[in-house]
Amino acid sequence: MGESEPLDKNVKTAEVALKFEKAQVASEQQVARERTAVDEKASRDLQKERAGIVPSVTPIVYKRYERARAARRGIGIAEVVAGRCSVCNIALRPQYFQELRRADQVLACETCQRILIYNPPQSFDDLADDAQAPATP
Repeated sequence: MGESEPLDKNVKTAEVALKFEKAQVASEQQVARERTAVDEKASRDLQKERAGIVPSVTPIVYKRYERARAARRGIGIAEVVAGRCSVCNIALRPQYFQELRRADQVLACETCQRILIYNPPQSFDDLADDAQAPATP
């Protein structure tokens, strides 16, 4: 009988710890379910937005994008930053970079085949002038 008392005490302590762990797991599961629901809603919204954009893209460009996206883990577009593809980090040939800057055709990275986009940098001086200019009604 004397030997079973410490064991009973250990069992009761373990049962209390188990109840605490179960409550903690249940709360974490609830948080995960809520986060998943938010993410799924955002995904559905983005899919709807994408479906609205697709008709405005030429079929050839869309097919090219889908091919690049399928081959490259879902990323079919890359931004050019400082003359380099931001995904594969390979420098573009100077002539190719100039053609991309002209924006008269859709070009793809010669290395990773993602469609390239170029956002020209804005100077801080231009932004400062816009902030100081008085607003016109």
